[in-house]
Amino acid sequence: MARRANLTPFTERLSPSEVAQLWFRRSACWAKNIHVEHPDFPRPAPDGLYLKAAVRDWFDYWHGRMSEGSPQQKFEQEALRIARNGR
Repeated sequence: MARRANLTPFTERLSPSEVAQLWFRRSACWAKNIHVEHPDFPRPAPDGLYLKAAVRDWFDYWHGRMSEGSPQQKFEQEALRIARNGR
């Protein structure tokens, strides 16, 4: 049976507790402190889930593996491109 939906970087999502446990290596209850300690961390979508690609890019930028602008700028530019041209 063929897959009906395409998986893209914009469909892979993480809950706040997954971000805290898998990416920050902290307990799930620490999820509420992510933006206190890291104010530039990507914000969750209105449904409360984080884009996995945004989290990965932020960590790459934070660890110095990505230097061509912040991940937030990258995602804002992509959102503007989609708004102008469609997917």
